Amino acid sequence: MWRILQHDQPEDFVLATGEKHSVREFVEKAFKVVGVEITWEGKAENEVGKDSKTQKVLVRVDPKYYRPAEVELLIGDPTKAQTELKWDPKQTPFAVKFYSFLFIYDNDFIICLFVYLFIYLFIYLFIYLFIIIIIIIFLAQ
Repeated sequence: MWRILQHDQPEDFVLATGEKHSVREFVEKAFKVVGVEITWEGKAENEVGKDSKTQKVLVRVDPKYYRPAEVELLIGDPTKAQTELKWDPKQTPFAVKFYSFLFIYDNDFIICLFVYLFIYLFIYLFIYLFIIIIIIIFLAQ
């Protein structure tokens, strides 16, 4: 987006990967991040996505969100953005830094975050207690 805003002339750019991904695939990956595996049952408007462990329905197909003229294949062409802006759909900061971080390091990251926060809080608590003890000693004299 920043590169589009820095462009000399206002123009339209398609920011896309050039790959086809379904809503179903997006839903499955999103739930996988939180540790839920989705299984699909039914067809068309009666299709539901259930938690494979609890069998609780988490996703329902709603016809009101269908496109009026549904097409079979939607793939964005980022050629103009790639050539004029030197944009790389595989190396966007969001995709590389955020998604790879979540999908590769999800459990280890959470553990490291808690350890880091614990150490951080412990050090600051120690510093504050040290300062309070110094103040008490100074006032006692």
